Amino acid sequence: MNRLVLVITGLLAIFATNLPIEAQEKTDFAYSAIDPAGFTGVWMASQKDFFEQYGISQGKVVYISSSSVIGASLLSGEVTVVLAQATAPMAIRARGGDVIIFGATENLLPYYIFLSPGLKTLKDIEGKRASISRVGSGSHTSLLALFKQAGVDAQKVTFVASGDMSARLAAFATGAVDLVGLPPPYQLRLQDKGYKISVNLLDDHVPWAQVVLASRESWLESNLGAAKAVLKAVAEGNYYALAHPDEAKALWKRYLRTSDPRILDESFIYFRKAFVANLVPDLKGLANVRDFGVTAPDMAPEKFVSMKPVDELIHEGFFQKLATKYNVKAR
Repeated sequence: MNRLVLVITGLLAIFATNLPIEAQEKTDFAYSAIDPAGFTGVWMASQKDFFEQYGISQGKVVYISSSSVIGASLLSGEVTVVLAQATAPMAIRARGGDVIIFGATENLLPYYIFLSPGLKTLKDIEGKRASISRVGSGSHTSLLALFKQAGVDAQKVTFVASGDMSARLAAFATGAVDLVGLPPPYQLRLQDKGYKISVNLLDDHVPWAQVVLASRESWLESNLGAAKAVLKAVAEGNYYALAHPDEAKALWKRYLRTSDPRILDESFIYFRKAFVANLVPDLKGLANVRDFGVTAPDMAPEKFVSMKPVDELIHEGFFQKLATKYNVKAR
C-alpha cells in the first residue's frame, strides 16, 4: 500500500512539473492595429504554436483598435497581454493603474513624410498645415516628437484633423494640407502619383514606443516565468518571419487582406527595418510618448516599464540563440 502511494505521488509530481506555465488559465492576447512590423511576432507565434512550445496555454488573440477599449480590457482581465502603442498603457500607469510595459516590438516612428511642392525641408512646414487623424492621436503626438527633434516650432503649424489614413492621403493629394506622414505601405499611393518622400523615418529614426507589450503589473509580479515565455514566443515569431519571408508574406495576406506583391514586399522592408532583436523598450521612445502623448512630466520613463523579463532573457543568451538558430544578424 505504501509503495502504491509513493508511486502515485511520484507520478503526480512528474505530471505537475510538465504542466504548461499557464495550465490553469489560458493567456489571452489583444493587438491594436494591422501592422506588419509591430504585430507579426504574435501572429506568427500563434500560427506556429510557439506559445505552447514555451509552456503558454494560448487563449484568444483578438484585434481591438480603440486604445481606451484595449486598456479597459487589460484592466478587467478580459485579456492578459496587449500589444499596442505605448500611449494607452502609459496613460493608465500615469493615473496609478495596475499596468506595466515589459517588452517592445517597434521602437520608432514608422512614417514616410511627404511635403507639398515648394517645401524643401521640415522647417518649411512652419506657417503651413499638417494632416493628422485627430488632435491627441498617435498621428498628432508623433509629429510633435518629430518636430521637436527637427527643430520645428510646432506652435507655428496648423494641425488639420483629416480622419483615417485614406482621408489624410486624400487631403494631401488635393492640396488641403502641406504635410502628411504615412506608414508603409500607404506611401505607395502617393509615390504612384509622382510625389517624393521628403523624410524617411525608417532610416532617420525618431525614438517612439510604437508597439509595446503590456500586462497588469500584479499579473507580471506573480507570473514572471509566463511573461518571459510570452516574450520568447513573440521573439521567435519575429525571428522566424525574418528568416522565412515567403511565410511572413503569406501571413500578411490574411491580416492585410491583400495579395499585391508590392505591398507585401514593402511590408517586409518595413518589418526588417523596425525589427527589435531583444524586445527591449526604448527609454527615449517612452520619454517621447510621455511628453507628447501622455503628459506626465514628473514620471521617469523607467517608471512605466519592468525590464526584468527582457533583462533575464538577455542574460540567459536567449535572443542570441535565436539569432544563431535563424541566421539573423541582430542589430
